[in-house]
Amino acid sequence: LEAYRRGVTAGLADLRARPFEYIVLRQTPRPWQVEDSVLVLASMFQLLQDEGRREATLATMRQTLPEPLFALLAVSGTRWDAPLDGSRLPDPPLPGPGVIDLRRAAAPAVGDGRLELPTPGSNNWAVAAFRTAGGAALLANDMHLPLGMPNIWFRTRLRLDEPAGDESALDVVGLGLPGTPVIAVGSNGHVAWGFTNAQVDTSDLVLLDLPADGGEDRYLTPGGWRAFEVVRERIDIAGEESIDFEYRRTIWGPVIGRDAEGRPRALRWVAHEPAALNLGLLDLEQARNVDQAIDIAHRTGIPAQNFLVVDEAGSIGWTLIGRLPRRIGFSGSLPESWSDGSRRWQGWLAEDEVPTVVNPPEGLLWTANNRVVGGTALARLGDGGYALGARARQIRDDLRAVERHDERSLLAIQLDARARLLEPWRELLLETVAGAVSDRQAAARLTEALADDPLEARPDSVAYRLVRGFRLLVIERVLRPLIAPCVEADPGFRAGYLRQIEGPVWRLLDQRPLHLLDPRYAQWDEVLEEALADLLGQVEKRGGLARFTWGQRNVVRVQHPFSRSLPWLSRWLDMPPVPLPGGTHMPRVQGPGTGASERMVVAPGHEDRGLLHMPGGQSGHPLSPFYGAGQDAWERGEATALLPGPAVYRLRLERAP
Repeated sequence: LEAYRRGVTAGLADLRARPFEYIVLRQTPRPWQVEDSVLVLASMFQLLQDEGRREATLATMRQTLPEPLFALLAVSGTRWDAPLDGSRLPDPPLPGPGVIDLRRAAAPAVGDGRLELPTPGSNNWAVAAFRTAGGAALLANDMHLPLGMPNIWFRTRLRLDEPAGDESALDVVGLGLPGTPVIAVGSNGHVAWGFTNAQVDTSDLVLLDLPADGGEDRYLTPGGWRAFEVVRERIDIAGEESIDFEYRRTIWGPVIGRDAEGRPRALRWVAHEPAALNLGLLDLEQARNVDQAIDIAHRTGIPAQNFLVVDEAGSIGWTLIGRLPRRIGFSGSLPESWSDGSRRWQGWLAEDEVPTVVNPPEGLLWTANNRVVGGTALARLGDGGYALGARARQIRDDLRAVERHDERSLLAIQLDARARLLEPWRELLLETVAGAVSDRQAAARLTEALADDPLEARPDSVAYRLVRGFRLLVIERVLRPLIAPCVEADPGFRAGYLRQIEGPVWRLLDQRPLHLLDPRYAQWDEVLEEALADLLGQVEKRGGLARFTWGQRNVVRVQHPFSRSLPWLSRWLDMPPVPLPGGTHMPRVQGPGTGASERMVVAPGHEDRGLLHMPGGQSGHPLSPFYGAGQDAWERGEATALLPGPAVYRLRLERAP
């Protein structure tokens, strides 16, 4: 880090002009510090983990809903699951009318609980040598993140030529994280590695016990009563007065708010622990095989990730990288008091406690932010908000459908925008159209528009947008009355954290219990009919069926931070907006501001066949020809080379005397 600091500082001193951002902000860049690199790495925790918000959502539900209803809505898995171990989580029973009967509700449903559903991404998979056309193990990785200019990654190749056979020789290619000296994902000729966010549980909300007299100056710990530590920090703002910020801190972490009953909570989070962050990733540059890489992963400190690795001998492996807490006396799924010492974190999971899979008989491994294991391993890891398993299942099925894979077949899976999850919804929508649309011509037009096969999130697809919209409108109507007490108890309640809600909603639609139906409707068909009417209203508002395409909605804008506040800068700083394929719950996750921050496919030892593209380009200067040089290939899903081509410009770095 110190060497990196010196290099950045020397580069800054040699610039003939400040970077344009500093000119616009009328600021002078300060010399880079070691802690700046640490902060860059630490910021990834904030980007990838939710800091207890999901747990707070579940706590509100547990406090306000009958236990059977809570169990139904907070389920951790569905029939779409595709874990590596083949495990299946049981479906909790539907609560009976003796538990909850919405038909007898004393008041109408309130609020919507922020029903927007999140669109997490990131995929990776590995194919063993015996299942590839070239006889070498293959790794594919596409990490999905918020899009921006410049991109979060920097295409990098580091080559250190040493005498033949010297172990210090190095040739690693992949993606660097600017601000740090690490190659985040890549290949070194011996192993190739990649990540997806693991969504395991790395934080807990600790309920604080206060004195019975109502005082709030101290809290109970296993060692007795203790005064809150009051921390005051000053936040400097250019051109304005500084802001003084004050918060209270406990032995477990900062106090971050109160629950629905007014009880204060502290946040215990892996990111606050010094051991959670180190530069173990640097050791991957010298790893020689899957076993070595997995050993390195188990001692590396980064936000918890699914770590996939393949080696030149043809082996493949999966494990979790990053520190994982060992919980004692509780599961971590809901806030609890730690004041008596029976519930606590006790160090980190040991290497033999972290699940690992090497060379499965099928020769395939895959992850997509989904639940990857079950049983005791799942109990250790917890549920930090696993993505619905539909995307992982589609990837698994795509992998199994090809007998021998190569780089281009894996890129094709990364670009797969078929909406497998929506097929049952399309059938339900067609049934609703047939029963609810009396105008035969209108029904025929809708039916024709829905006949798109396969159902795919293409820019010109009307069918995908119709079915996607119908699904969200139905989920909203089914879910709203069930979570109404949660919204009433907490106006900031976010139902969007219920990422497995697909399963409970479909069970309700299949069984159609009247006692779990919003009393505004006499029967379940009315839910579907109202959702259809709302959808047709949206179609009319946007100019009719012919114009109701997914491309009209999914216009991708890769923006510089400045243009979000100063739109007139967009023409110089942003990539031109463009409709793109992709959506949610499919390998090609794509939204207007999120998408694949890179796509890489590589076999270690055969990097010359490897593929890589990412949005934007290598330069951060908008007048450079390299500012957006990779954008077109990324938009088209073009199979561009992983390795750099012939040098056009060369920057020579010489050791100072």
